[in-house]
Amino acid sequence: MNSCNGSSSVLQQQNDKVRIKEDTEMVIQSNMSSNAIVEVWADTEEVFNKYNIPFTNLMLETLVETEFLPLLLQELNSIVGSSTATCIEGG
Repeated sequence: MNSCNGSSSVLQQQNDKVRIKEDTEMVIQSNMSSNAIVEVWADTEEVFNKYNIPFTNLMLETLVETEFLPLLLQELNSIVGSSTATCIEGG
């Protein structure tokens, strides 16, 4: 499991709504679905369309070939201004 920068305090409750803290950098990961990613980062839709990746609730790691997955994640994170370097394996 990956632990991303600030993930333990990413969410906070305010007015019965969960929101992401503005100072927290979120990273797109292989255990996220294309639907969830596009819902949060609309700009990523063009990448999924470019590679004919369907919009579904399945995790990317089940949709995308293992060899292509790191490149896809890098491109998606580049669009949203995040880096997989902020994640710590096994953290």
